[in-house]
Amino acid sequence: MVQSREEVNRSAGPGIAVREFPTASGPVDYALFVGGTLCGVVEAKPEGTTLSGFADQAARYLGSVPEHLVGREGQLRFEYVASGTEILFRDYADPAPRSRRVFFFHRPETLRRWLGEPMTIRRQLQSMPPLLTERLRDCQIDAVTNLEASLAADHPRALIQMATGAGKTYTACVFGHRLLEHAKFRRVLFLADRANLVRQTRHEFEDFRPPGTGRSFTELYNVQRLVPAGLDQDASVVIATIQRVYSMLTGRELSGEDEERSGFETGASEPQRLVHYTTEFHVLRPEAVEPRYLWYWLVRHAFRHEAERNMSGSAGQLRVPVDYLRKSPISVAPLAAQRRIVARIDELFAEIAEGEAALQRARQGLDTWRRALLKAAVTGELTRDWREANRPAETGADLLARIRAERGSWGQKVLRGRRGITSAPLDASALPLLPEGWVWAQLGDLGEIVGGVTVDKKRKPADPVEVPYLRVANVQRGYIDLSEVKKIRVDRSVAGSLELRADDILLNEGGDRDKIGRGWVWQGELPICIHQNHVFRVRPHHNSINPFFVSHYANEIGRTFFIEKGKQTTNLASISLSKISELPVPVPPAAEAEIIIDRLRGALVSGADNNRDISEARELSSAIRQSILKTAFEGQLVPQDPTDESASALLARMRNGYPNNGARGRRARAVVGDSSHPSLPGLARQSGDPRVEPTGDD
Repeated sequence: MVQSREEVNRSAGPGIAVREFPTASGPVDYALFVGGTLCGVVEAKPEGTTLSGFADQAARYLGSVPEHLVGREGQLRFEYVASGTEILFRDYADPAPRSRRVFFFHRPETLRRWLGEPMTIRRQLQSMPPLLTERLRDCQIDAVTNLEASLAADHPRALIQMATGAGKTYTACVFGHRLLEHAKFRRVLFLADRANLVRQTRHEFEDFRPPGTGRSFTELYNVQRLVPAGLDQDASVVIATIQRVYSMLTGRELSGEDEERSGFETGASEPQRLVHYTTEFHVLRPEAVEPRYLWYWLVRHAFRHEAERNMSGSAGQLRVPVDYLRKSPISVAPLAAQRRIVARIDELFAEIAEGEAALQRARQGLDTWRRALLKAAVTGELTRDWREANRPAETGADLLARIRAERGSWGQKVLRGRRGITSAPLDASALPLLPEGWVWAQLGDLGEIVGGVTVDKKRKPADPVEVPYLRVANVQRGYIDLSEVKKIRVDRSVAGSLELRADDILLNEGGDRDKIGRGWVWQGELPICIHQNHVFRVRPHHNSINPFFVSHYANEIGRTFFIEKGKQTTNLASISLSKISELPVPVPPAAEAEIIIDRLRGALVSGADNNRDISEARELSSAIRQSILKTAFEGQLVPQDPTDESASALLARMRNGYPNNGARGRRARAVVGDSSHPSLPGLARQSGDPRVEPTGDD
């Protein structure tokens, strides 16, 4: 319901949009009230306006509303920037709030529900519990884990590629359950291209028993096969054919028989229909050239670099001007030659694509091999033959006992400022069995763990010294990235106490959830360097503790521990010093640890060489593509045919057909009323289709 500010009645309905609402930064076009509570703003622009440049303006209004209307933190969080044809939406409760396109304004009921939930879906995706891998194949574990990592990084689209028979539907069941149970999704849509696959999928969900629940999936959630009657609002999983969803969205009839066959099998094609597009796109409608010929011209690096040089607009909102495109010269071949060129480029690019697919499979195989190698190393499988032939003078248990004796206590006291934290005794009964001569210990038993310096620009050291320091971005999984090392001014005494030494183990304390515990070994790369408070330093108590073995174990096997023990706050995930000190770490005999690292180092170098070869081959394929395009538009890719109509004759004929240099007449746009305050009918009328709730997050 839309009201003017003179006639505001916040209890007039579940959702109220107030026009020209006053703020400290000036009147905002619309202020949104849900259940009488101010929760967002709308910045409205005329139809056809590029919206992406106005998000900051809306954010200013959002931050300057009257304070007496804001009763609690997080109440004022929804931001819309809209025209008559386009809507951008941002929710400031997300981990990294950004504007995204939505089809409709959300219903008041949806906004109220979101306001009552403790976390948004995007934040829930960064707090997923560890995956229970019982009954899962390695490829399924990789698929679910990587997909969750992708979604947690706010990548809304992803593709899982699995071989026939690898268990794709079962993987979808596992992932669907985790989205509903842990990420608090309302609904999951499973699409297939024919009805028999829909039936098979429904049976798969009915038979699926989520690990740890002891119940079938359909006992926990409603599963619906989409039918012409519409969507069941209580359904958590909806299974449908693409044809059925399309028919419901377009209002077209669809028989049951039409669902039994894929559109690829029927060869069905749709007539051209009118579609709308946003001002973010330039639409080129070829008149004298083949569309794919023009496409290949535009994707050349030479054209793209020149277009980038001619971009205009403010930083972050740069656009290629339409006038640049209108005046940009194009190499035009005879029409028949264009078709031959396109056919030949398609043929060559298809061959390159086959090679790239093989390279991708090889890279995936390398990644799987690397993880398997690291797992074998830190579980003792890699040195099984060495143990059978050698009996070390000191076992892992002997080494641990010697360290404890030398330190004068059973457990290590972990230093945190001036306060000590004592690790509780380790209960190894639930941990995997170790090879003979190995023993479980806690990370706190093996080294001194300290946090680093807090970055505070207001700090004024009494005896200042400027030194390099490591951030989370520098401490990667398996290497230290020194491409950008920042400096900090601290007291000389602080620099001395936090100075890194060779063989110090570095572990990230916080950041995104997948970064907790990530780390590697400092090897004295810089003469002097300290570390930030978001990076823990572990200094082994004894030189018989191999820091590389500990770091490999933490990076590979320790991930589950870090995710489980980590804590998610508003913007960051983190793990405390006391928790990280409890990480269970296997301790092999020192001699065996050296053998493990030697074997690992050789194998990983070989793997890195192969990975580099794959990367170079992919770069080469990209260069070959550009070389093919260059050759094509120089007229050297296909033979010339003297009987072809010349390009100049073709262009002359086109100009004669369109006197205004090929430009078609445009309808004048009528401007009615006050264009500075556009009407947004969607505020008063959301989607009228009861089958679809336009939340954008189901």
